[in-house]
Amino acid sequence: MAGVFNIIAGALSLAWALLMVIEVFAVASGALDEQFTDPDQPPKEVMIVVFAVMFFLSAAGGLQVWGGVALLKRARNARGVGMAAAITSLASIWNCCLWPLCAAAGIYTLVILQKREVIDLLSGPRY
Repeated sequence: MAGVFNIIAGALSLAWALLMVIEVFAVASGALDEQFTDPDQPPKEVMIVVFAVMFFLSAAGGLQVWGGVALLKRARNARGVGMAAAITSLASIWNCCLWPLCAAAGIYTLVILQKREVIDLLSGPRY
C-alpha cells in the first residue's frame, strides 16, 4: 500500500511541476502582464523565481514514484529508496493542494518501513 500511495503522490507532484513550468513561461512571456499592474503584486522576476523553486520542489515527485515502484517490486534498494520517497513526500507538503496526500504518504511510508515484518519482507528473496 505504501508503494501505491507514493506513486499517486509522486505523480500528482510531477503534474504540479508541469503546471509550474507553464506558469514560468506565462509570466516570462508576458501573458500575465495584466496581473502585474497592481503595485501590491510582487514583480515578475520574483514570481519567476518563486515558480522555479516550486518546480524543483515538485519535480522531486519523480523520487516518490521511483520509491513507490521499488517498494511494489521489492527491489534490492526498496527500503532505502522508500525512505527517501517518504522524506521527499514530507518535504513537498509546501504544496497548497497536495499537502494532505503528500504528508499522509510520507508519514505512512515512514511508519510502515520501520516495522519488523516489512524489513524482513524487503530483505527476503527477490523475484
